[in-house]
Amino acid sequence: MDRDQTLYAYNGVKHTIDAVTGASATHTTAISNHCTVLRLVAAEDVYVTFETLLDASATIGLLVKAGVIEYFKVSGGQKLNALAVTTDGALEICEMTS
Repeated sequence: MDRDQTLYAYNGVKHTIDAVTGASATHTTAISNHCTVLRLVAAEDVYVTFETLLDASATIGLLVKAGVIEYFKVSGGQKLNALAVTTDGALEICEMTS
């Protein structure tokens, strides 16, 4: 399988959620309007969603494995919701453009 060879530029906007817990979903502020891609790195496994009104959970969230860099296409104004799978930890979020 070929990997996407698109290059992304860092927008200078970075969010860190220091304590993603399994108790409740954590929300970021709205993603910048010029952002088209989010780069995520989690210290521990987390579930994420990008819906403004839906909290992340095991049934509707996407699994982001600890230490794996993930890229997601997004639209400005969306919010990232994160929920720890088992162990609480930090989630690094970088806004990027393609």
